[in-house]
Amino acid sequence: MRNVEKRKKWGWGGKHGVGLGKQKQLSAAKKSFVVVLLSEIFPAKLAAMSSVEAWVQVACPRLSIDWGASFPKPLLNPYEASVALRHAVWDTKSYPMDFYAHESLGNWTPNHKPPCLCGKTRSTGCKGVSNNRKVSIERGSECGKDGGQRPALPDSLG
Repeated sequence: MRNVEKRKKWGWGGKHGVGLGKQKQLSAAKKSFVVVLLSEIFPAKLAAMSSVEAWVQVACPRLSIDWGASFPKPLLNPYEASVALRHAVWDTKSYPMDFYAHESLGNWTPNHKPPCLCGKTRSTGCKGVSNNRKVSIERGSECGKDGGQRPALPDSLG
């Protein structure tokens, strides 16, 4: 990925649910960024914004995979941006192509839901209590055969 993590100014292509989380990650990594919305992505359009050192596009992950080498600056998809920002590990065995999956592997997809407190997914029996919402934690888990246990509320949510 051409030492993308060292790039200081990033461009974010598209306004998408995935974008909000990545923008927070860029800010936390002390990266400046600009959000642009384009009808199509062409090398010449992105090259015109020469101060941007790396691009992340959320239109389709295959754009970066199939056409990324055609662009003068790195053109990453959200998974690759997660790796560059050290929020995901590069999978050397299998490249995750789960961008539109309902149970995706990471927060680089628009449908990603954090794992439930019970450790299950909907397909393995979870009833939908998420560990990232205060109200869900306060209600306790409905998952598992024993009805689940009410977890202790983290100090940050108390």
